[in-house]
Amino acid sequence: MVTLGTVLALIGLTYRDAPLTHIAQLSDAQHLFTAIEKLMGAADPALRGIVVLATCNRFGMYLDTVRFHDAIDAIVAAAADVLGISVQDAAQEFTACTGSTAANRLFRVAAGLDSMVVGEAEISGQVATAFQRALAGATSSSALNVLFQSAARVAKRVATDTNLGAAGRSIAAVALDAAERSIGPLSGAAVLLVGTGSYIRVVASTLKARECHDVSVFSSSGRQFEFAADRGLFAVDQEALAESLRRADLVVTCSGTGTVVLDAELMRSVMHQRGRPLQVVDLAVQPDVPEPTRQLPGVDVIGLEQVIDAASHTNAVATASITDAEVMIAAAVDEFVDEIATRRLDPAVVALRQHVTDLIDREIGRLSQRLPDEVMAEVQRSLRRIANSLLHTPTIQARTLARDGHGERYVDALHTLFGIDIPGADKGSALSTTAESDSQHR
Repeated sequence: MVTLGTVLALIGLTYRDAPLTHIAQLSDAQHLFTAIEKLMGAADPALRGIVVLATCNRFGMYLDTVRFHDAIDAIVAAAADVLGISVQDAAQEFTACTGSTAANRLFRVAAGLDSMVVGEAEISGQVATAFQRALAGATSSSALNVLFQSAARVAKRVATDTNLGAAGRSIAAVALDAAERSIGPLSGAAVLLVGTGSYIRVVASTLKARECHDVSVFSSSGRQFEFAADRGLFAVDQEALAESLRRADLVVTCSGTGTVVLDAELMRSVMHQRGRPLQVVDLAVQPDVPEPTRQLPGVDVIGLEQVIDAASHTNAVATASITDAEVMIAAAVDEFVDEIATRRLDPAVVALRQHVTDLIDREIGRLSQRLPDEVMAEVQRSLRRIANSLLHTPTIQARTLARDGHGERYVDALHTLFGIDIPGADKGSALSTTAESDSQHR
């Protein structure tokens, strides 16, 4: 049951607001997650629930807050500690928004409208995974459940009813397009993949779709053997790495570990023996290819920042589909606002029904001592019918008031007329006008 008096919020940063290295640090920061757990586990918790969405280019925390400002301040302070910067500097990087604005942001993310490449298919799966992780860790809440279930529905609707996903747009596709402009078609190229993470999986699939079959994979973790076996690729161990680099036409790296694989000493030897340039695509948030390697003659590196720039040009071709998707998302936000507002009055409706049910039960208990069983059964049915009839209009009115943003009137009326107090109820709503903010956290 959704509880009255909480505020749904989003706080996070993206590649547009902050260095990619900061996103990577936060995505793997146990200290930050420990601080969040404390917020939820306190005797008077500032947070009721949280879902963390971390990708290579965004880090977002979707919150169900009891005390919005306390929760945001604590999270920003913990993030600043992780990043090794001041709270003031961290606050400049984070953007916080609430209510329907937060819902709109998530829906646009899930539908691929807020990606480096508009319409990328991978993001909806990442959103679903983030939600499942929160469910498994018991960190979600009823309100967040509704939010993420709504996001999944609108993402599916956009994918089905628009052409955004038809072209197979993705960061991997844009990166490989850039590489092809340099070395030509990949169908006959020898490609070495470094890493076994999510981006490399997408790259491998994209290469297969482009009929590139000479693909090898190396990972310092040792997971390349299983990765290669599952996909029909060639696994490369440490001893064979130099030879694979010498024969490769293209290297795509995204280890995601921050470990330097293509160090300058290795690459200097490789380049000396190759006698020809080497195209490298580095998709890691924390670059896998260090600066000394990038400076070597013949090593041409396309980094994630360059891929982002290239992706911005491809987004313009999807204008009509983007417009259609925006209309769908706006409608989905309205549906979500209605649903969450109605659910937030559920405790009040339940309390009213329980109040009436208790009165009837007491009356039935009193009469059952005086009336025959067959008469009592008919009296009981009559009392239940009358109660249901009387409660029908207040129940419908609760939904109407909730959708109009006047749920507090219903709560006040119950207290005034029946002396019913709703635990956790206050004069605000998670989607009230006063909560509609979208600004840099100061």
